[in-house]
Amino acid sequence: MENFEFQKYRDDLAKEINQESDKEKRREILLQAETTDEYQEARKLKMEKVNHFVEDQEKISSIQEQMGVEESGTEITTTRQAVRELENFQVDRPNYSMEDASRENPLMHYSKAGNIFQILRFGIQSNNFKNRFDTLRKDKPEAEKLATQMCGLRIKQGGSYQEPDSISLSEYSKELPIPPNNILYLINPSIKTFGRDDDERDTASGYGHGIKTQVVSEEYRVGNRMAYANEILGANAIMPKELRAVVVDKYTSILRDMSLVTQENAKVFLQEKKRNPRAGEDLVATTKLLAELVGNESIISEAQELEKELTAMSYTEISVKLIGLQKKALAEFIGADKKLEEVSLREAIENKFNIHFISK
Repeated sequence: MENFEFQKYRDDLAKEINQESDKEKRREILLQAETTDEYQEARKLKMEKVNHFVEDQEKISSIQEQMGVEESGTEITTTRQAVRELENFQVDRPNYSMEDASRENPLMHYSKAGNIFQILRFGIQSNNFKNRFDTLRKDKPEAEKLATQMCGLRIKQGGSYQEPDSISLSEYSKELPIPPNNILYLINPSIKTFGRDDDERDTASGYGHGIKTQVVSEEYRVGNRMAYANEILGANAIMPKELRAVVVDKYTSILRDMSLVTQENAKVFLQEKKRNPRAGEDLVATTKLLAELVGNESIISEAQELEKELTAMSYTEISVKLIGLQKKALAEFIGADKKLEEVSLREAIENKFNIHFISK
């Protein structure tokens, strides 16, 4: 089997498994495939590829060590790197449990439950990330397409002392604190962070734990003089591959909160529309993303038409039309033969993004 045939076989098998909603049937499909010569050959080729990759990485690490260069995994993700990584949203993740979290002590970040599609597709972003992303759109067609599905609207929550390229994170806590209507993301603890070392803290600012402002990788400004003791910072963007699992408490509804986030974003849009030429694009971005995930060009076209009409619409009109279109896309996302409800939505998210929900 040639490499391109091997890749096609894997893609077709993955597609067949992902399209099956029943977990037991998905397992049966995989077990049946494992008995075939095609699967065994494909697996052999995959392992050869993995071994070559590991060997290459070891060579690179050896060279970096000899040159005194820090490993790439400990550096922040630049915007240009993000464009390349985000072209493909499929991430190979093993199942992740509370026991795994207790061993690994992942970093934590919480966000409104309704932002989950944006985060699983585009990662955890700083307030300034899409502005930086926008500068690459003219010369990179792939960046243009991704940017139209990426929401750059940010809900202003009072005065913020955080620098624009900062991402608020916290050290692992087994209590897994989650504010109401939020979900918690568990993150690779090895990513580059700021504020862990004493010399990056400022005891004279904020609550006595301020994180000093600094410019990293020559252009990304991070810092927060009002940081809490257990808070640390990421920079620019944390890619989806760094997400381990999603923690949800028993009172949170992703489906309900997606509508609430849409309503909040509509308010932000009305405030921003005169000074932000991308505000309309940002408002319909999640609907476009959902339609792109299921390959529905009709919904994408509807979203584009709605975008043209937004400036003449009231808050209520925007909310009603956008929530309706979003639910139409969500119904396709979970499957036409299923009822759109919290359980079916979470199951579809797990299958599409290969990520596990942990119930608190």
